[in-house]
Amino acid sequence: TSTRTRDRLADAERKLAEKVESTSTSTRTRDRLADAERKLAEKDEPTKTSTRTRDRLASAEKKLAEKRYSSETSSRTRDKLAEAERKLAEKYSGPAATSSKTRDKLAELEKKLADRETSSNTRDKLKDAEEKLARLRMKSRKEEISSYALDEFEKKQMLLKKLLEKNKNADVAFLVDCTGSMAGYINETKNQIQSIASEIVEIYENKLRIAFVGYRDHSDGARRIESLAFTEDVEEFKMFVNTIRAMGGGDAPEDVLGGLEAVINLGWSSAAKVVFHVGDAP
Repeated sequence: TSTRTRDRLADAERKLAEKVESTSTSTRTRDRLADAERKLAEKDEPTKTSTRTRDRLASAEKKLAEKRYSSETSSRTRDKLAEAERKLAEKYSGPAATSSKTRDKLAELEKKLADRETSSNTRDKLKDAEEKLARLRMKSRKEEISSYALDEFEKKQMLLKKLLEKNKNADVAFLVDCTGSMAGYINETKNQIQSIASEIVEIYENKLRIAFVGYRDHSDGARRIESLAFTEDVEEFKMFVNTIRAMGGGDAPEDVLGGLEAVINLGWSSAAKVVFHVGDAP
């Protein structure tokens, strides 16, 4: 074997070694390279170089060509690929490959999730409680208003009842013109007066006191005023009214003011005071 052949072999091995170093060849490749160098050293003598050595040289050159092709991938790309594979392995290699830090983070996330779910449930319960409280307050408020309104109504009813109780009794006086000009009306007047007195007692079921004042004119002397003081006896009242006669008077004007004075001087006592005035001339 010529010196040129050995030089080519040495140069190929050197290039192969440089390429292996620059491309981070795997441990297996380096072992194979060391084995090749050892065998090459054993074959270093010129007289022992055989056809097999030339085959090995061709094989080495072929591998060198393959390495040149593969070396187009940059070292940075391989580093990124290795890093990605490492992270992928850590993520999917199963529970045994999960680091303590990852487990801690997972536990922390699970805890936060549980806390968030608990917090959400708590907020829901709180919102529900607030809504119920609002409904109860509204109901209570309505009940208070209803109770207040009912109390006020009952108070007013009681006051009205007291007023009615106090004022249900009445003093009623009948002031009648009894002069001669009333002759055509006096009988009907007496009938109406008696009917009014009876109906008041029957309809209103109250305590009624009735009185009668008949007036004539100044010229009629002692009969100018005829009166019956307040009495609760309706029959007594009717009997007195039946005795009244239309008479006297003289001229057109009558003693109306004298009749009113007599009415005022009656013994009024009830809260309700009523005067019925019947006449045909002032």
